[in-house]
Amino acid sequence: MKKTCFLLFLILLLPISSLHSKAVTKGSFLVVKGEIKVVRGKNESVAPKVGTTVYPGDTIISASNARAKIMMEDRNVIHISPNTEVKIETYINDGQQKNVELSLKEGKVRNEVKQVYDGEQNKFLIKTPTAVAGVRGTNFITSFDTASNQTKIITFSGKVELTNIPSAPGVQPTTVIVSKGETAESSSTQAPGSPKVMAPEELKKQDSDSKVSDKDPGSSSQNQPASGTPKKEEKTDKKKQEAGSSSSASRIVDTQDQSIKTFDKLPDGQGTPGSTAIGTPPPVFQPPPPPVNNLSGDAIRQQNDKTKVKIVPRPN
Repeated sequence: MKKTCFLLFLILLLPISSLHSKAVTKGSFLVVKGEIKVVRGKNESVAPKVGTTVYPGDTIISASNARAKIMMEDRNVIHISPNTEVKIETYINDGQQKNVELSLKEGKVRNEVKQVYDGEQNKFLIKTPTAVAGVRGTNFITSFDTASNQTKIITFSGKVELTNIPSAPGVQPTTVIVSKGETAESSSTQAPGSPKVMAPEELKKQDSDSKVSDKDPGSSSQNQPASGTPKKEEKTDKKKQEAGSSSSASRIVDTQDQSIKTFDKLPDGQGTPGSTAIGTPPPVFQPPPPPVNNLSGDAIRQQNDKTKVKIVPRPN
């Protein structure tokens, strides 16, 4: 009885160990800009945001105004351009086996491959309807134009093997090596031609255009500050405003003649530097108050008429 239970326990564990031996590698969105959709299976559709997990079997679709950047757990990066549909068919990297296959239906993706693949036991493939691109650790663009059925490769570093998929039965495929700074094209009816060296200006432009950055306008990224934390640019603007107000001298209005007097700083107790305040007007000469009226009416009239009079105190 004990032996039977032990065997049953081993049978139950077998699928689990087998699953771990072919553990799939997930990824997550680092940048999401515009309308991106992740399709899982037949019925599930997800609008991803930064941090959304990507699984093998997922199809990522970008609209005309959309871009996305995905990092897989093995540090490989996928940049998705506008008007693109790409499916992660297989993604396994468990330390013993590395097997990656992406299916590009249309559009353009850029792959920054950090791992080393030998193209035999360890493979990294990108398939289009007309060609297959195999890499061994490189940085490159794969694009597919549905109108012309043309696949194009641009390599920024390393080497890429481009092999066409012939549409006619019995026709042998052709493979070319696209090295750093080169480009090559292929279609279902045309084998890939010899790779061409790209002009430095065009190569630089393709390099810039195909990268998806968290600094792209309208993009969201995990590098954004947490809620309530002011952005660096906002802090800079605030400092500029403060510097502008402090560089201009504070103003105090003289209420006597309404002219504006300028001071390097406010007098003590009249607000903070950089503010506009109504200050205490400078002292204005005032005639001394008249003496206590102890004069008789006649004496006062005589004094006003500048007549010398003898002042006699009014009797109490």
